[in-house]
Amino acid sequence: MIVEQLWEKFPDLKDIRVREVVVDKVARRISCSVSLPDSNNISPANKREIVDFVKSTVPANFHCSVTFFNDKFTELSFKKFFVDTLKAKYPMFSFLNKEKISVKIQGKHVDVQLLVGPVMKGNMETANFAEDFCNYCKSYTSYSVFVQVEEDANYVPTLNLDDQQKLVKLSIKKELLKPARYFEVENVQKHVGKIIGTRAMYIGDVRGASQSAVLCGTVSNKTLKASKNNSSLQICNFTLTDESGNIPCVMFVRFEMTDVTKILKSSDSTQKQAEELSEKNKAINDKRMKKMMDIFDTMQVIVRGKIGYNDFSQRLEMVVFDLCKCTIKPMSQQPKAVAKVPSRYTLVHPQSFEEHHQLSFVAEMVTSNLQQDYVVVNAQLTGNNLAKDKLFGICCVKISKGRIAEKFFTVVNPEIHLDDNQLASIGCGVDKLQIYPTITEIIPDLFKFLHGYDVVGINLVNTLNMLNYYAIPYGYSFNNKIVNEQDFLLQLLENSTISKRPNLGKVEEIAKVCKVVYEGNVECDRHATIVARSIVYLSERAL
Repeated sequence: MIVEQLWEKFPDLKDIRVREVVVDKVARRISCSVSLPDSNNISPANKREIVDFVKSTVPANFHCSVTFFNDKFTELSFKKFFVDTLKAKYPMFSFLNKEKISVKIQGKHVDVQLLVGPVMKGNMETANFAEDFCNYCKSYTSYSVFVQVEEDANYVPTLNLDDQQKLVKLSIKKELLKPARYFEVENVQKHVGKIIGTRAMYIGDVRGASQSAVLCGTVSNKTLKASKNNSSLQICNFTLTDESGNIPCVMFVRFEMTDVTKILKSSDSTQKQAEELSEKNKAINDKRMKKMMDIFDTMQVIVRGKIGYNDFSQRLEMVVFDLCKCTIKPMSQQPKAVAKVPSRYTLVHPQSFEEHHQLSFVAEMVTSNLQQDYVVVNAQLTGNNLAKDKLFGICCVKISKGRIAEKFFTVVNPEIHLDDNQLASIGCGVDKLQIYPTITEIIPDLFKFLHGYDVVGINLVNTLNMLNYYAIPYGYSFNNKIVNEQDFLLQLLENSTISKRPNLGKVEEIAKVCKVVYEGNVECDRHATIVARSIVYLSERAL
């Protein structure tokens, strides 16, 4: 353990901790985070000793960087650290209500109290969570931490057994269906750092923090300035954009010391050696600055780095380690897989309809005049921009041989923030989104349901474009024939015995004319079902 070696080397710094060691074998880079109760007051000479000692413990052919952190917590900051640690290390306990977590700090001692339900309490006891977390804190911070888990007297269950089982299935599917879409790049040329030989994933597929990720795109909004606290540190910010989205990026470049006096104070060099080193460092700095200046807007690049949440902007941000120039092939030229129609449904199982057959007054069966089989589709979208908008609910009603056969309906976890007002249209709340699948996860089931059918609906071009954006990398393509809902209903009306003409833009008027009653509080479900029943009703009354 590096921390034990540091204690042995620096016996006066018993509160020193090594919070994180990240090893990138491909780039031969090791990053080490060291924390001290007050790292700002540690002298530069002591910091240099610590850095040199840490570097001496790593293999000689690895580049090592050391970052210092202040080991100081307030009750608010420790609570945030606790919640972030749950998400990263203990995902099965990450759904704890934040209001049920209390933190008290006295000196260097932290008491954490958790109020949880009986099932969660039993799971935590089985997993030995409290002791395990406290042991983790011993290596992360100089504070002594005590965790107490108590059963909440006012606990109200939020998930029933079916929901819990569904959560388990979704967790498994998330692991099996991780994004596998990659941009193809060519003419890769090293610019800053090392050459990047790994394929770059779509920015739109970045769903969370990652210690090592490779992205590519076009540079925009590039700025370069010196750090306020350290003039030798240059900070380059830019936005990286591809056809699927964008992400803010930051690149740090530390300049070598050029002041002869400072070089003499920090080393055992002679005056002549210090002057030679100063000139050498100036040349290195000029070369680095030129490289940073040569990053410009509209430049196509492939970058490798670490992705994390920016506490200020509350969105993902990438810290870039390596940057290469490249030529990006557009999505239309990317290689496409071809998948077979799934043999069975896995997450969303269609609901069968037992529609009664309308009888005339002489008890003769009324036959449908439909020549094709159709699926009526209605989806809830946040917008039509593939780079930023999402689908959060979809309903499809199948009409086979003139009768309604099945309905495919599900809420979709959009993986972005939506408020309860937006989710009201699909009869869901923010607290329930976790139990529903993402759009990527429903693609195989939805493809199976729509395969071989013409689709009827409103805004279908945008809906199918969004579905294809997520489906094509997995070998599925929604290339169904699109039928405009209003034109189709108008055609059926004109060829029917119905004389009244409703406003085809209002589903309530369509339902009234076609004598369709459907009481539902979910917008896409209600719309698709009314339209499907109206199509059947009108087809049975053809001239």
